[in-house]
Amino acid sequence: MRKIVFLFLSIICLLVSYGNAEVKSEQQINMDKIIKEIRKKYTEINSKFSTYDKKTLSLFGESTQGAGLTGYYKNGSLEKIEACYYGEMGRYLEEYYCNDNKFFFVYSKSFQYESSIYDSLDANKDVKIVSEREGRYYFNDEKLIKWISGKEVINSKSEKFIECENRFVKDFKKYRDIFILNDISKYDAYWEGQNPIEKSNKSKKMIDSNQTFVAQEFLLGKWVAKDGNPSMNVYTFK
Repeated sequence: MRKIVFLFLSIICLLVSYGNAEVKSEQQINMDKIIKEIRKKYTEINSKFSTYDKKTLSLFGESTQGAGLTGYYKNGSLEKIEACYYGEMGRYLEEYYCNDNKFFFVYSKSFQYESSIYDSLDANKDVKIVSEREGRYYFNDEKLIKWISGKEVINSKSEKFIECENRFVKDFKKYRDIFILNDISKYDAYWEGQNPIEKSNKSKKMIDSNQTFVAQEFLLGKWVAKDGNPSMNVYTFK
C-alpha cells in the first residue's frame, strides 16, 4: 500500500513540475518574441532617424555641467530622444525609443574621466576617458522586462531592477512634457535658438558677463574652450 501511495505522489509531482516547465517555457517564448520585435523597431528607427525632424533643448539643474536633449520626429510623431548629461568627472548618454507616445527601449552609455575637466583644461590636455559602461533596457507597455548591464543580465526580482524601472518611467514623464506636450515651464530649460537669459534667472547666473554662452554638444570627447574664459557652459566636445 505504501508503495502505491509513494508511486501516486511521485506521478503527481512529475505532472506539476512538467506543468510549471510548460508555463515557464511559454512565458520565455513570449518574452523572446517581444524582445525580437523591440530590436526590429530599434533598428528601423536608427536606420532612418537622421532624416527625421528634430528639436533640441538645453537643460540646467539636473547635472553639474548641464544637459543637452534632442527629440526626433517622423511625420510629427516622436520616435527617439537623446539625452546627454555632463559632469565634471564624466558624462552620461541615454537614448529612448518610442512608439505611440510610449517608450519601449532605452540604451545608455556612461563615460568616466581620469580627472576633472577643469584639471585637464588647466594642464591644456584632452579629457581622457578611463571607463565606459553600456546598458540596454527592454520595456513592454512601459514595464521593464529585461535589463542588460554590460554583459550581465540583471535579475528581474532584484530591488535595483524595480528602482531602475521607476527611474526611467519618471524621467520619461519629463521628456513627454518637453517633446510631446511642448511644455518646458516646469524646467530650467530653453529651446535651441532661444536666449537663455530671457528664459531663466538661473541660467543667467550661470553665464559670466565677460563670456559668450555656447551650448554643449556631444561630439568625440575633447573639451575645448570657445569664445571666452572657461566656465561650465563654454565647452563643447570635439
